[in-house]
Amino acid sequence: MTAWDPPQQSDAQESELASALTVDPFNSLLAHYGMLLGVSDFQVLGANPRGKLRLHQAWQHGAGVIWGFDVALVNGDSLRVSPGLAVDALGREVACGAEMCLDLPAWCRERQATDTGFKPGTGSPPWRFSARLWVRHTTCLGRRVPSVSSSCAQGDDSVQYSRVHEFGRLELEPYTRSDDLCAPRGESGEDRAPCLFDDAFEPLRSLVRDGTVPDLPREPDGWVDAFRAVSAKAAAQFRPPGHQPGGEGTLLFPCDGPGCILLADLPSIVIERGSDNAYKVTVEPIDLSVRRTSVPTMVTQELLLEALTGLVGPRFAPDAGGPRVRRMFVSEGRVNIDLTGNVVEGTIGDALEVHSIDRAAANPSWSQPIRVRTRYAETTAEDDARISFRLPEDAGDIWYRVLVRGTGPTPLLGLCEAELVPLAGRVGDPAARRTDGRDVVDILRKDGAS
Repeated sequence: MTAWDPPQQSDAQESELASALTVDPFNSLLAHYGMLLGVSDFQVLGANPRGKLRLHQAWQHGAGVIWGFDVALVNGDSLRVSPGLAVDALGREVACGAEMCLDLPAWCRERQATDTGFKPGTGSPPWRFSARLWVRHTTCLGRRVPSVSSSCAQGDDSVQYSRVHEFGRLELEPYTRSDDLCAPRGESGEDRAPCLFDDAFEPLRSLVRDGTVPDLPREPDGWVDAFRAVSAKAAAQFRPPGHQPGGEGTLLFPCDGPGCILLADLPSIVIERGSDNAYKVTVEPIDLSVRRTSVPTMVTQELLLEALTGLVGPRFAPDAGGPRVRRMFVSEGRVNIDLTGNVVEGTIGDALEVHSIDRAAANPSWSQPIRVRTRYAETTAEDDARISFRLPEDAGDIWYRVLVRGTGPTPLLGLCEAELVPLAGRVGDPAARRTDGRDVVDILRKDGAS
């Protein structure tokens, strides 16, 4: 037997004692020399790290499948679930190291005998019903060892269990399908393991999906500020059931038990008996999309990086190697544009556009494009390539908008491996392609203000 396998001993048994693995994340053992350790001390020794781990998993990661637990119909009458690992809403790992099987005809007969409300059809096949498959955390006791009875004990209690084994158990829960195909799945027994995070953080989802900002004490200053404000408000109002007004239940975890994890939706199960008196089962479809899955942090951060940099697609698009603007500034009435590489001087005039606006005017408006005479200096060992031009001698509070095109029909071009490539934007901008670069825009004043 390995740590993955349920105990095979005949004396292994499920019990409330086995299920009551204590968690105490905020108290730890303080031992000192000569201290007599009792059972309660060892319980604290195990309950502290166990409680901290479960608290972290329940709140920081949430319930969901980590790997495995694939579901298939085998032998024409049984559901087979592959080995897997999951975490339930109480932060407990639910691990199964061997395949689990559920005999559907046997389950259906037993359910009809014990549940008068379950009516999949007449007393004999065919039986038709819908159900959802769950895996539940369970435990059992094992490995009996000699034990010293207390002075108050009565009877023979000299042998006690010394191991608690945790594993998963399959459960099938029938539900009534709605005639409305667009109706929510609330009738399917989903409340056995409610995900309270969905309701608590719905305002945050609305912000990210739709840009909807709820009522806040002040107007957010940008997306990051809005995200922080909405998430802070949602977290402040979210609490365990035992801390809710008039509520009872756990004071530690997002929800109370039983800690079931949804594996699959089975909306159409048909059990028939063939001419040979053998059962034939049809399950279509086996829908795994209803389960929640914990994606590794490494994968999450890489997906987030792709989304933020706009590189979502079948393959990564490397930078084409076009020149970039290192800085744009005004010195002694001249605008200087420093570049990371040489450009084709003949493309400067069509790629550069300058407009002015008088902020002191009664009705400020942009001027027509201003014709400027540019100078170009190639890269040297000491200096970057530079485009420069002198600003007009205009009176007033004049500001100039300088555009250097990397897009459109007349971009600024550079040479990379003997190929013409457009301006790739500023230093630090995302990658640019050979067919389309990035524009660089700045608003400057003749005295150097920006």
